[in-house]
Amino acid sequence: MQQESSHETWLTSRYRGGVQRIAMSAIYYFRADSKYVLVRYKEGEALIEDSLVSLEKRFPNELLRIHRGALVRMAKVKGLEKREDGSVQLYFGLFP
Repeated sequence: MQQESSHETWLTSRYRGGVQRIAMSAIYYFRADSKYVLVRYKEGEALIEDSLVSLEKRFPNELLRIHRGALVRMAKVKGLEKREDGSVQLYFGLFP
């Protein structure tokens, strides 16, 4: 669920009868986790029911698919480094 408040975009996570709002600006990445999507953000982690495809369509200018099961917020990526084995290491900025 997406809501607008003071020009901030929010996602909603439901848990044990409660609802948690997560500011899009605090999110580092989304990762597929069974039938849910794990959201990693500044204060921790949460599960949401949105699919990666729906998030990618809703935020095309903010998210980058780096794997079939992962999206990152480009604003939080601080660097990429190619490793000797050919893989790529992605670095996030830890502070806004």
